[in-house]
Amino acid sequence: MRQPYNILLIPFIQTESIRYAIFKRSDGEIIQFIAGGVEDDETYLGAAIREGHEEAGILNSSKFMALESTCLMSADIFKEFRKTNIEHVKEMSFAVALEDELFNLSREHDYYEWVNYNEALERLTFESNKLALKELHAILRGM
Repeated sequence: MRQPYNILLIPFIQTESIRYAIFKRSDGEIIQFIAGGVEDDETYLGAAIREGHEEAGILNSSKFMALESTCLMSADIFKEFRKTNIEHVKEMSFAVALEDELFNLSREHDYYEWVNYNEALERLTFESNKLALKELHAILRGM
C-alpha cells in the first residue's frame, strides 16, 4: 500500500563538468527528475533506490545521497489519495552519482537528456525539482 510520501531522485554525472539527467513524462509535457511513491514499509532511501531501478535501470550499488530539500504537495494530484482524508504528500529528495550516461527507461518516460545546471533549472516543470537541484548543485560545487 502506498504511503503519503513521495521521493525525488536526481541522477548526476560529475566529470570535468556536472550534468543532470532530466526526464520527459510519457503522460504529458512534464519535465522532471525521477519521482515515485513510498510503498508499504519502505524507507525513503529504499523507495529512491527502487524507483531509480524501475524507472531508469539504476543499480542500487550506485552512490545515493539524501538531500535536505522537502516539499508538501496536494494529495489530490495522486489518484491513490483522491478519496481519502489525506491532504498532503511529503516529497523527500535524493541524488545519485552515476558513471554511465545510459538508462533503461520504463514506460513512464518518453526520453531523458543530460543537461547542465542552468538548462535543467530552465526546463524543469516543478519548483520542488528546482529547489532540490539548487541544493545538490551547491553541494557538488563545494566538493
